[in-house]
Amino acid sequence: SELIMSFLKSLSSSQKRRKILRVSLYAIFATYLVFCADFYFRQERYLLEPNVNPPGYRETKFSYVPFTLSGAAINGKAATIHYRKYRTIGTPRNEAVFYLHGNKGNMNKCEFQIEFMLELGYDVWTMDYREYGDSDGKISEEALKKDADAVYNKILAEVDAESIVIWGRSFGSGVAASVAASATDNHKPKM
Repeated sequence: SELIMSFLKSLSSSQKRRKILRVSLYAIFATYLVFCADFYFRQERYLLEPNVNPPGYRETKFSYVPFTLSGAAINGKAATIHYRKYRTIGTPRNEAVFYLHGNKGNMNKCEFQIEFMLELGYDVWTMDYREYGDSDGKISEEALKKDADAVYNKILAEVDAESIVIWGRSFGSGVAASVAASATDNHKPKM
C-alpha cells in the first residue's frame, strides 16, 4: 500500500487522471465482455419465453383432434410434442394450414389468430414447441427444426403437400421457413 501511494505521489496530476481513466475504461470493457459472453451462452433463456400451461388448463374455443409424437432425442433428452388439427368451421377447401405460433404463445393462446383461417375453410394444424403449452423437453434450434419437420411429415400423411400452407407468426416464421426449406421436392408446401 505504501508502494502504491509513493508511486501515485510521483505521478503528476495529468498522469493520475490518465491512469484512472485507463483503469476505468478497462473495467468498463471487461464488464462489457462478461455481459456479451453471458448473453452468448444463455441467449435462448433471454430470447425465448416459453409459455407452459398449468396442469389441467384448457381454454379452447374450437374443437380439435389432439396428437402427440415423441420428439427426437437432443443431447440425450427426448420430448413429447403436442400438436392439433382444428377442423374448418367454414365451407371446406380441402386445404390445410400448418400454423406455427409466436414466442409468447402456445396452442391454447393462439386460437384467436387462426379463427379467420378456419372461417375461410382451412383445416389448421398447430404445435407446441418444447417447453411451450403441454410439450416437454428442452428447446433448442435443432429441436425446433426436427420437431416441426416431424409434425409436417405427420400432416403429409393426411394432406397432399400442394394443399398445405405453412404459416409462421413472429418467432414461428423462422420455424416455418425452416420446414419449407427442408421439405423434399415432392413434398414442397404450397407456400
